[in-house]
Amino acid sequence: MEGGMWGWHTRTIKYPLVSHPSMPYEIIDHTADIGIRVLEETTEKAFETAARALFELIVEGTVEIKSSREVKCSASEKDQLLVDLLSELLYIFDVEHFVAAKVDATITSGAEGFELVATLGGETLDLARHDVVMEVKAATYHMLEVEGGRITVLFDI
Repeated sequence: MEGGMWGWHTRTIKYPLVSHPSMPYEIIDHTADIGIRVLEETTEKAFETAARALFELIVEGTVEIKSSREVKCSASEKDQLLVDLLSELLYIFDVEHFVAAKVDATITSGAEGFELVATLGGETLDLARHDVVMEVKAATYHMLEVEGGRITVLFDI
């Protein structure tokens, strides 16, 4: 696809179901969407991996940890919490052009549901070193699954 949201040259990537070499997730090809399937030991680790996978889908190139951002979300269910987190990350990328290489998340539960605090380590997008390879529009609820350390989520591209 030519001329993404900011006029950058992007390309649509079509993946078969494959494991990513550096992280415990698989990329899922779906009509007009792309998704990830994460398998981790804990829910918090799965949220961290899903967040990093989102940035790896969008940007190729080495991302250095030069600054940090904190993200807070709350929701009555964990699946909503995941979509809220991923939506907030897309907003941060779209508005601040911030790309994360490291994500540390803490999830707590209370009477009204779940709260997440995530610290992102990364840097501002540098087009001399980073290629924007995909324009992810949103995290979707289609096929969404959050069960312990297992996550499946599709993104609208």
